[in-house]
Amino acid sequence: MNRVALAEQIAPIMKDDALVPVNNGQVELREPNVMTVVLAGLPVGSTVINMRKIGRLSGIRDGRWNRSCDYLLVCRTAVGDEAVFVELKRTLSGRQKGMEQLRWSLPYLEYLRTLCRIEYGASRARMQARYVMIGERPSSRLAKQRVSGGHALPKVRHEGITIQRLVGSRLRFSWLKGD
Repeated sequence: MNRVALAEQIAPIMKDDALVPVNNGQVELREPNVMTVVLAGLPVGSTVINMRKIGRLSGIRDGRWNRSCDYLLVCRTAVGDEAVFVELKRTLSGRQKGMEQLRWSLPYLEYLRTLCRIEYGASRARMQARYVMIGERPSSRLAKQRVSGGHALPKVRHEGITIQRLVGSRLRFSWLKGD
């Protein structure tokens, strides 16, 4: 099973301004006027996509289908191809909109996977998708200071998906997987 990783197939298909540079396994995720997160320990060959740069799915009447998270990380791990949808929020309490953005992001991944199937002619098995919300602080009432090191809050279920919640501006990729 020596297939090319999906992350390596997606990168040449994407516009350069949608790709976020990964330097030595480290990437900076930025939500203007909200927060910046430095994520370290990404697997070699990972592709990070700024979802705002992809644009909308055209021809869709219902606006919720055009919602998406802030970033999509696609990488090859020991268990195969994985996708991690990441939403950045200032605080994590009561973030219904952020959870909806994560939930409605899957069509974008399926779109990219379809483009790769057409371009490279290879059929892909199902891949693991994870959903992560990262905040500067747990809530506006509990903590006024930003957390730099990072810690995890209990996972939450929302409309059929499990969302890993993390607080901090410096995190490891393994935390996004709940390891």
